[in-house]
Amino acid sequence: MIDPRARLIRHCLKPRVECDLPGRLRLRFARHALLPEAAKPYLHYVEDVLKLLSGVRAVRLNPRIGSILVLYEPESVGARQILRWVDIVVDTGLEIAREIDRNPRLLVAVQPTRGLDVGAIENIHKRIIDHRDAGNGVLLVSLELDEVMDVSDRILVMYEGEIVGELDPKQTTVEELGLYMAGAKRDEVSAE
Repeated sequence: MIDPRARLIRHCLKPRVECDLPGRLRLRFARHALLPEAAKPYLHYVEDVLKLLSGVRAVRLNPRIGSILVLYEPESVGARQILRWVDIVVDTGLEIAREIDRNPRLLVAVQPTRGLDVGAIENIHKRIIDHRDAGNGVLLVSLELDEVMDVSDRILVMYEGEIVGELDPKQTTVEELGLYMAGAKRDEVSAE
């Protein structure tokens, strides 16, 4: 069942274009006079990710009325791309933010950055690492080797349904990790 609060937040964060001039895009997120308090942290998340999008020069947020002004280079990015990007960021970001905001003792993240831009990936990695640093457990399941190497403290490699290696990402290489994934290397893994 969908949480009614999440449905309200998702509805509030579907942008409406108020101004679309070359290099200037104003998005209004509040459907009525003011944006609900519960949606404001997510609007800050959208702002942070938009700042990292290539071709965007500046992002100005007005959380009171729920609008974002995006100044961009029309030669490198278009208004349609920005709108599509906001939809992806809102949907993915809401899912991840909602789960992390619940503050679970164990967060299971399966392919959390699939299909996202570099900026959004960095933001999601930061949120996952912050959650881990707060003393919580994170189980990251990913096919992206760089993601596994960047986010993990410890890597367990599975091949044909069994764990074949336990690696420290600070002391291993992507090539060695690939050998374990292909079944070419195996270690004795303790059952901790």
